[in-house]
Amino acid sequence: MASQRSGRSNGRRRSVPRNIRFNLAVYESKLREALDYTCSRVAGIPGSDPPDLSRGVKTAAVSYLFSEMLSKYDDQKQDSSRKENARKRFWEGEEMCFWTNLRFSQSHIWISENYPELEEARLRILGLLGPQPPLEEISRGFGFGPGSSTRLPKRKGDACYKYSAEAEVTPNTLSLAVAAISCNPIWKQMFAPGEEYNIPVVWGNRVTTVAKNYKTDRTIAVEPCMNMYVQKGIGSVFRRRLKRVGIDLDDQTPNQVAAKDLSNATIDFSMASDTVSQGIVGYLLPPGWVDLIDSARSEIGVLEDGSLHRYSKVSSMGNGFTFELETLIFWALALSCVPKDLHNRVRVYGDDVLVPRECAVHFLEVTSFCGFKPNEKKSFWEGPFRESCGKHFHSGHDITPFYVKSPVKKLTDLFLVHNQLWRWRRQVSELLSLHEHAAIDKILKSLRNLAPSKWRKPALPDGYGDDAFIGSFAECSPKTHAGGWEFFSCPTFSAIPESISDNLPPGGCWVKSDLNLRKRRWTTPVSFTTESSVEPTFSRRRRRTLLSVPWWAWG
Repeated sequence: MASQRSGRSNGRRRSVPRNIRFNLAVYESKLREALDYTCSRVAGIPGSDPPDLSRGVKTAAVSYLFSEMLSKYDDQKQDSSRKENARKRFWEGEEMCFWTNLRFSQSHIWISENYPELEEARLRILGLLGPQPPLEEISRGFGFGPGSSTRLPKRKGDACYKYSAEAEVTPNTLSLAVAAISCNPIWKQMFAPGEEYNIPVVWGNRVTTVAKNYKTDRTIAVEPCMNMYVQKGIGSVFRRRLKRVGIDLDDQTPNQVAAKDLSNATIDFSMASDTVSQGIVGYLLPPGWVDLIDSARSEIGVLEDGSLHRYSKVSSMGNGFTFELETLIFWALALSCVPKDLHNRVRVYGDDVLVPRECAVHFLEVTSFCGFKPNEKKSFWEGPFRESCGKHFHSGHDITPFYVKSPVKKLTDLFLVHNQLWRWRRQVSELLSLHEHAAIDKILKSLRNLAPSKWRKPALPDGYGDDAFIGSFAECSPKTHAGGWEFFSCPTFSAIPESISDNLPPGGCWVKSDLNLRKRRWTTPVSFTTESSVEPTFSRRRRRTLLSVPWWAWG
């Protein structure tokens, strides 16, 4: 069906439509027909049918695709039941942490005698971190994430807002915040020489929910600026220490490659971030590190109704060291449950853990005592299927599905849906018949026809983003770059750098210019003062730009 074209705006005609006439039910029905698949779920309706993974690879790949494709769909409508489900999981996690804290409050001698693996894990963490935190190294890692804080919404999540005199902190982190400000010129310029550092103090972080899927929202905690600033420093040290022992938290590839091997078990944990209890951290980590973590975490959460809750957990999603801390704990526990000659097969990335299959049951017993709950739907150590870090394998074949996570309304949404199907077909191309290839080709062409005429032609090879339709070299037939024959010029519908306007919060700041809208990072340092201050703005504007692509990108 033809796409709608918008009228004039601000004296200029829009080059792309506001909305794309995409019908999810029609799209899924055509895809089912092309792959000769039937299931009980109504096409276009979010849900998940149990996949048939016991048969051949092709049957498993197709069945798994339709089982997962809409399992993470968010219709972007307000639904109180999803918030209620998120709240239930929040309190379930808190209850689990409460009982774990109680369990670890008993004699450590009894625990060591009955679970010697925990003593071994404790010694491993001591050897990796050392008895005392390296404060100088931690201070070099201080920084901010790109998200919101208790004071600022996400659209004002950049450093130029957070480096201001109004940064908030919790009472237990106040001394660390003052020390961080006093040794950092970026912060010190906010205060007059000799002026006392009066930092606003808040009760704790703010508990809220964000969209997850059609069933439930996800509970997160929004941290005060200065808490996050210090937490990122602690997390950076954990990250560097783990890299020394082969755990690279900047690369998921080792987990994904190891998941192909059916002799490994792939284990995922449910609510892992929300079940890292104070008890397990106090037992496994050296006392100096425990004190530092207690000084940087938010002890209290401000719930949506304004009431206060003292956490049983150490931290949650939104904290600057949660991911690194849970990786450290699972790494130590996994090695303590695996024979020394098999340590090279252990892989950990957050709560995604791979251990030898014969060690899986023992590992789950130990982690259960530590208060962690395995996700039975995503943990595998028997049968032909494995899953880790976003990759899914059946008998060693990659059958990773794609997900339609939100309504397809914009041109960029259409690009993504098309490109996901294109990549999936290439991934399982050896399993599909010529008839199925041709049927998927028709679907891809029908998706391209929904776009404005100037954007219907594939323009990019795979691996260069989703700002245009991807395709083969013959489909794209790119134009040679004016600067030389090694590159081609490919048109993309890309985000443009944002404009700068005069309206910064009180106080000067040190930020970086040349905003990259996608990651909201800056590249060139610029010092802004109160007399001449600027701020970035974050409208989601896009325009046609030419991307230089090397000839070898099409393989």
